[in-house]
Amino acid sequence: MASVTRRLAHAATGEHELDKTLSDRARLLLFDYLAVAVRGSASESSATARGVLAADSAPQSAVVEGTGLWTSTPTAALLNAMSGHSIEMDDAHEPASLHAGVVVWPTVLALGDERATSPAEMLAAAVAGYDAACRVGRMLGGATAYARGFHPTGVCGVFGAAAAAGRLLGLSTEQMVSAFGIAATSACGSMEYLS
Repeated sequence: MASVTRRLAHAATGEHELDKTLSDRARLLLFDYLAVAVRGSASESSATARGVLAADSAPQSAVVEGTGLWTSTPTAALLNAMSGHSIEMDDAHEPASLHAGVVVWPTVLALGDERATSPAEMLAAAVAGYDAACRVGRMLGGATAYARGFHPTGVCGVFGAAAAAGRLLGLSTEQMVSAFGIAATSACGSMEYLS
């Protein structure tokens, strides 16, 4: 039997045809994300982060939603994730108790900007990202994660970002297994900020 990681990697890299229902749902989640990210870009925390991070020296390959500012792909993804969550109106997956959209969409859109990716490829990558983050979130146990001191978005979101980015980059299943291993070393999601 394949490991959980290998099964997750296979799901992220496998050939999937998005039916109309799934495509429509992904588009709705994108519109929802964009609405909260654009509004969130005007928040004080987003403006402060842009002031600190946006002037990086890397190639300006991705847009910061709601600002017209272009910056490096990783910086745009980070700033867009911060804006998307800053007003606390982003999507939520209740069984996993996480906000997958603020991890998946910033990754997909920033990397999509950099690589001039087609909308269909971006939707497929987003679906793979949502699937990975939510599957890991259900395994973590969203309802009990908080009691154990962990925020599921921080713990599980890295798997969604890895799946979405890996899909856009055309990773093989073996490469995706490695990407998930690297993502796992970055997962923390400590709730200590509430203390």
